[in-house]
Amino acid sequence: GGKKKLAIVNLYCLPSHVRGALNLTEEQACAPATAKSVERRETPFLTLPECRAILDGYVTQNELLDPLDPGTVRLDGPLCDVLFKVSKRDKSQGKGGGYPQSAPRKDLHDRWTAKMESAHALVSMPGSQILSLKRGSPPKVAIEAEAVRGRKKFLTRVRNLEDYGIDPKSFADDVAKRFACACAAESEAANGKAALRKGRMEVTAQGRLDREITALLTGEERLTSHG
Repeated sequence: GGKKKLAIVNLYCLPSHVRGALNLTEEQACAPATAKSVERRETPFLTLPECRAILDGYVTQNELLDPLDPGTVRLDGPLCDVLFKVSKRDKSQGKGGGYPQSAPRKDLHDRWTAKMESAHALVSMPGSQILSLKRGSPPKVAIEAEAVRGRKKFLTRVRNLEDYGIDPKSFADDVAKRFACACAAESEAANGKAALRKGRMEVTAQGRLDREITALLTGEERLTSHG
C-alpha cells in the first residue's frame, strides 16, 4: 500500500485539582462519547475545542454569562480560584492584585488552556489511526553526530525511535541502503554513553548524517517501510 506517516497531535488533560475545585464529574472532564476518534472517546485526552467546551459548560450551568454582554463572564469563587489564584511566591513578590469580578470570555479561554496539563497522541496517517495516547510533551528522537577520536571520521547515533513505532533494525537497514554507509542497531550503549533503557536500541551510522537522518524522519520521506 501507500507509505504511512506518523503525526503528533497535541492534546490536553484537565488537572485533578481543577476538576475538584469546579466540582466536575469524571464524565464532564473526559472527551465526549461522540468524539470523532473512537480511541479518545470517554478518555481524559482532550482536543482544544473539547477543553474549552468544559469551561463553557461550567459557565452556562452556573449562569455566569453577563446577560447584558455575552462576551463577558461573571466570576464565581471556584472559577476565580482556578484561573486567578496567585501563588505564594508571586504574592511575596507583590505580584497579583485582588480577584476580578468579571472577565472577557476570550481571556478566560486563554487562562483555562494555560492551566491544562499537556498530552499528545501519536497518529498514523493516512487514516488518522491513534497508535498511543500519553500525558506530557511528545518524546524527542535524539540524533547526535560525533567525531571519532584520533580520526577524521564521524559517527551518527540515533535513539528513541521506538517511541514512534519505528523498528531500529529496519531503520538501520534503510539508512545503510539510502546513504551507502555502514549502519547497525545496537542494544548496548557505546563506552562513555548513557545506558539505553530496557528493550531499547541505538542506531549507529558511519559518517556525519545528522541532517540527512533528521530530514528522513521529518520530511516527505520520513517513513519508508518502518511505519
